[in-house]
Amino acid sequence: AGGMVGNNHSFGDVDIFVPVWQDQTSLLFGDFRGTFSSQPTQEGNFGLGYRTQVDPSWILGGYGYFDIQNSENDNLFYQATLGLEALSVDWDFRVNGYIPFNAGGQSVDNSNGHLEINGNTIGITTDREKPLYGFDGEVGWRLPIFPADGDMDVRAFIGGYFFTNSDVDTIAGPRGRLEVRLYDIDFLGMQSRLTINGEVQWDNPRGTQAFGGLELRIPLGAVTGTPGPKLSPLDRRMVDRVQRDVDIVTEDYQSDPNDVVVDELTVKTHTIVFASADGAADGRGTKGDPVSLDNAVALAESLGQNAIIVVQGDGGPIEVSQPLQLASGQALLGGGSKVPLHDAGDSSITIGFKVPGSRPTLVGTDPTRDLIDMASGTQNEIYGLDVKGDMIDAVFGLNMERAIVKNMNIDPPVFNGISIEQKTGYGPELPSSTFVHIEGNTIVGAGNDGIKVASFLGD
Repeated sequence: AGGMVGNNHSFGDVDIFVPVWQDQTSLLFGDFRGTFSSQPTQEGNFGLGYRTQVDPSWILGGYGYFDIQNSENDNLFYQATLGLEALSVDWDFRVNGYIPFNAGGQSVDNSNGHLEINGNTIGITTDREKPLYGFDGEVGWRLPIFPADGDMDVRAFIGGYFFTNSDVDTIAGPRGRLEVRLYDIDFLGMQSRLTINGEVQWDNPRGTQAFGGLELRIPLGAVTGTPGPKLSPLDRRMVDRVQRDVDIVTEDYQSDPNDVVVDELTVKTHTIVFASADGAADGRGTKGDPVSLDNAVALAESLGQNAIIVVQGDGGPIEVSQPLQLASGQALLGGGSKVPLHDAGDSSITIGFKVPGSRPTLVGTDPTRDLIDMASGTQNEIYGLDVKGDMIDAVFGLNMERAIVKNMNIDPPVFNGISIEQKTGYGPELPSSTFVHIEGNTIVGAGNDGIKVASFLGD
């Protein structure tokens, strides 16, 4: 058992080293460890190793571990550790490899996300954590301060490590260690030992990390009252603790942007187009280079399915070439609105999207045409617009799968403010089901109905 105190975090562990089979020159052993940390992490290592004396001076060994860690973000990670070593009375050579099983990563917080808009792309990123592939190695030397067969020795080690995975920083750097070992402690008997450890390492993501600690090994004979014999200097090395990284190395990162689902629509998108009164017909539809509203629908459809069209009122009222015909799955959102956007990926994140720009006013000039027509047989959402001027219906939808109209100010339509109709024999076939949500709208001076939701079904 032992522990290390560090400048960034501290940890302790319990290690059970169990001989499974042995003869005069070889040892098969099990090694079972439990590690706890000042950070909210816990880890278990379950290993099997083999060492053999290949001549009177050298030991060759190999080992494998199954590691499991509950990380500080409460994620479970699994890893295989494989290692080789060569040991003599004076020298250590070892190398370890670390292979995570679930290297794709897991979410850190399913309730927190980040909305990103880049040009005509919109998405939600999430904080994630993933384990890293890696290896480390070191060379050690017994300093000739005390005799090799004495009850004390000092060993110095120099080495390094390298851990990497996609989307995260590579962790790589040098490591140095110093050990002072006391063997065969009087009150614990033969084959006991106390090790005083000091370690320092450096890498770019984490900076300098320094640790100091103690490790106490108590042989089974001290517990049962049947102490074992005093070991020779080389035999002591047969039961040395396996040196390997103490935990599964993980890194936090932000995921690639997931598509979004607008409010109560059920289709996902990664496309956003900005339109305004001063937008050019050939504008790119970005926040810095908006497009005219008359050209926004076609541009949005060319860039991606089910696009979000943001209408900004900063350039003044916008005259509409009637009707403004939306395409399938599109959402028409007014600047200044706050609209829920849902992560279309594997999280349950919803972000309140504060739509850029000021609230727009759309102006109709043709009393014989609708101002905005939804895409028949599909789904659309219209949110946060002021509408005035000449028009038949401000918003019209026919045989809609989903029709959502919210937070509109309409004054005054010639006929209906908002009209959602289901008719057989007109346009596309009736959908198997229809969802209509009309809420928070103000309609003044409608010639017929402010809000009309009707079905005209024939045989």
